[in-house]
Amino acid sequence: MTQIPQSKHGKTANNSLADTTKKSFFDLSTAEIEQLVVEATTKARERMHDKGISTIISIDENVYEEHPDGSLTLLHERPTK
Repeated sequence: MTQIPQSKHGKTANNSLADTTKKSFFDLSTAEIEQLVVEATTKARERMHDKGISTIISIDENVYEEHPDGSLTLLHERPTK
């Protein structure tokens, strides 16, 4: 599960998507590919929340349901050792 650092519908990347769209996918660096993944995931999450659909996220190995209003429900707590 991917953890995305963010605020509510947060903007996560400082660079613009336009910087990477001019290149072939095969010419992108690992950092540029990761940036595209974060941006696409953020947009998909926003679209789901706009439609009233919750998403599942992981924060510090805990699994949460993130509701469209930004509230979180703990679904699975990381086991303590």
